[in-house]
Amino acid sequence: MKWMTDFISKDLPAERRIDIDPRYMNLHPSAAGMMHDECMAGKIPWNRTVRPVDVEGDLHETVLERLAMPEVRNFVTYGPYRPASLENHPKAKQFFASASEAA
Repeated sequence: MKWMTDFISKDLPAERRIDIDPRYMNLHPSAAGMMHDECMAGKIPWNRTVRPVDVEGDLHETVLERLAMPEVRNFVTYGPYRPASLENHPKAKQFFASASEAA
């Protein structure tokens, strides 16, 4: 959530930014927290797609923490965190290899 609020309040061109009142943004980041799934929760029908991730890009440490957990809350169920968009990222690849070996 923090990266999204930073993006819309600081990173967008000035004329498109949205003011955010920090008094109402109570962020408690946790790699084990429940994932939000707009495809399931939203009122607008979204098409699912795999978002491309730059294989040379950095991954936040909480992404790696979440990948290392045996299971996490995935909106309606529990299971390993294995987003297809990270399958080929060098820092995440090890977690996908162990999942395919177990299958």
